[in-house]
Amino acid sequence: MDQIALGIIAIILIALGVAFVFAELESEEVEFFGPAAIFCLIIGMVFWFLSNPTSWLISPGWTEIITIIIIAIVLVLGSFSALVTYKMIKLKKNPSHVLEIVGGIGKTIDEISREKGGYIQFHGEYWKARSNITIGPGQKVKIIKKEGLILFIEPEEDLFCPNCGTKLVFGAEFCSNCGTHVKN
Repeated sequence: MDQIALGIIAIILIALGVAFVFAELESEEVEFFGPAAIFCLIIGMVFWFLSNPTSWLISPGWTEIITIIIIAIVLVLGSFSALVTYKMIKLKKNPSHVLEIVGGIGKTIDEISREKGGYIQFHGEYWKARSNITIGPGQKVKIIKKEGLILFIEPEEDLFCPNCGTKLVFGAEFCSNCGTHVKN
């Protein structure tokens, strides 16, 4: 095979390996991009040395610099890709117990209502939340649903009618016993 063509193939493979490393960073799947990046980087490096870049129309000083740069890129990105692939495979084999959000108990930071969302604190983190009823700040709440980064909550403690003391049904606007309008 022509030395220059082999060198061009080497550069294309190394560039493809670099693209796979960036695709690996953006993707949640590791089964393809990580090993493909390592493969392309290694094969591209082998082809680079087989291409005999000193026969190109580049001065020997620049050839050495280009070779050192390519070696550095391949080593750094190949090592990084191998490490990420190893960690992702290890994580998939032994999944950690991810914090269950739905069903968890948090504490309101702001007043949260149907019209106006607010924030709750859940395991030390602040989350944007919404509720069908008005819940004051500092109350314990139960997370009933999660949509994206928004949590839907309901009061953890039971709510009672301020007029007659009857336990209110979640989401009710009027007390079923006395008919009092409740701030829900």
